Amino acid sequence: TDLTGQVTTVRTAGQTTDRNLNTLDQKFTNRNNYQMSSQKSVLFKFDSATLTDEGKAALDEVAQSVSTNPDSLLVLEGHTDNTGDKTYNIRLGERRVEAVRRYLAVDKGMPVYKIQDISFGADKPVAPNDSKQGREQNRSVTLTVLAPTATASR
Repeated sequence: TDLTGQVTTVRTAGQTTDRNLNTLDQKFTNRNNYQMSSQKSVLFKFDSATLTDEGKAALDEVAQSVSTNPDSLLVLEGHTDNTGDKTYNIRLGERRVEAVRRYLAVDKGMPVYKIQDISFGADKPVAPNDSKQGREQNRSVTLTVLAPTATASR
């Protein structure tokens, strides 16, 4: 009878392990199957990395969107217009990205591991730099929310 008890214990442990592995598999099913769920831009004034009230409102919406899906990720792309030195613009883009990251992490409680970022400076404009309106659009951080696709093949 002692052997029967040991077999039962081993069988129960095996079933528990199988359940845990299935749960883990389900959590990681979509790990490489992300798609864009939403995208927003936060605009900045000339030579500034200070968030405006409009920018904070947009970030509040993004934070809400990310919080509703625990597996979502956020990509921040810092941009500048083409006025000024290339290195300076890359650093300005980095300061803008950092302002957005800090607001989301500190003020909105978003885990920093969910945020990926890069500064393009003026190298990847979101609009042509040949007009005042285009340069204003380029003084921005673009936020892209990536979420796992609903169905993933195994």
